[in-house]
Amino acid sequence: MKEPLRDLRVGIVGASIAGLTAAHALAVRGARVQLFERSLHLAERGGSGIMLDAEVAGAIGGLATRSHVLRRVLGARLQTLWRRPLRKQATTWGELYRCLRLRVPDELIHNGCSVKACQLDGTLILQDGSEQVFDLIVGADGLGSTVRQSLQPDFEPQYCGYVAIRGMCVSDRWPARGEVVNVYGRNCHAVLYHPAGPLLNWMCYCNAPDPSELMVDSQGVRHRWSLPPDEVSRDLRDRLVELVKPHLPEEVVGLVSDTPGIYLQAIYHGLPQSFGQGKVALVGDAAHVSPPHLGSATSIAYADVESLAKALGQGEPMEKWGRDRREEVMAQIEIAYTLGQQLQTGGRDWDNWEEERFDCWWREVTGGKPLYFDLPG
Repeated sequence: MKEPLRDLRVGIVGASIAGLTAAHALAVRGARVQLFERSLHLAERGGSGIMLDAEVAGAIGGLATRSHVLRRVLGARLQTLWRRPLRKQATTWGELYRCLRLRVPDELIHNGCSVKACQLDGTLILQDGSEQVFDLIVGADGLGSTVRQSLQPDFEPQYCGYVAIRGMCVSDRWPARGEVVNVYGRNCHAVLYHPAGPLLNWMCYCNAPDPSELMVDSQGVRHRWSLPPDEVSRDLRDRLVELVKPHLPEEVVGLVSDTPGIYLQAIYHGLPQSFGQGKVALVGDAAHVSPPHLGSATSIAYADVESLAKALGQGEPMEKWGRDRREEVMAQIEIAYTLGQQLQTGGRDWDNWEEERFDCWWREVTGGKPLYFDLPG
């Protein structure tokens, strides 16, 4: 039987998680893919913990994960305030990248190759001025997507008002294996879980009206989206500790002060008008800029790719796929944004909340709709 995308020429911009997923999914359906990645050594990024839908994790062969079955919310004294069953798989960025990279032959990836722009007719313009023409361009080039900028120049993600301090360290103190722990403070919160072995992945979210004051690396270079690991200076780390200290228990503050190689991420949100137009499609963070509070970005990116591959196989117009896929994703992005605002604003004294009040609050945040990781109470 002939593959549905036989000989479709596809140029994929970005060879990280979404780009590698797209390359494999389209290639096995017969497409001829090429990936363009500006980084020379993407694998050296390492990264942090990643949460996945169980079905998505199972579809990636050889991926080492840990099951998480309970979400526990802790208060100012690390006392349990609320518990809720869930169904998530955790891994690390490096482990996920390793598995996806093994599925894509080396000769398909052009490392150190920056893309300057693309056109709706499938023309890809490289930084050196050369052009390549494809039947389809897939933008998988992350939050600052060049492809998205070419598709919708007026789109601008909106800053949510807070940053995430992130790190991973060896720790067996807490939380328990198989638990995702949230620590709720006034206008500040933290998330902790073990993706593999004794490694503890943690994130602290702190309000920062002007992120540009913080997003300066140890060399004085200003960043918009994130500061890479090991680029947080000692002075900046001290400032971050002072941001966290008034709001969260000292055990959490200690992670910020003591974990080697922490990094900083400014939190944005937003959706372009469509994920597809002409001969251009967007997937992953290039398509949807979402606060990370649902732990669903990788699973949504995987679903983007599967949806796109199905639409291409059925001959569906790109504009229709782009509109439909946007509608499917929009509700989850809005819930993630609402959840972040609820946790970071309003000065709630979570320590005084009963479990029933948490249940009601969660139904309000989600609109009563079950999320991919929800299990009955």
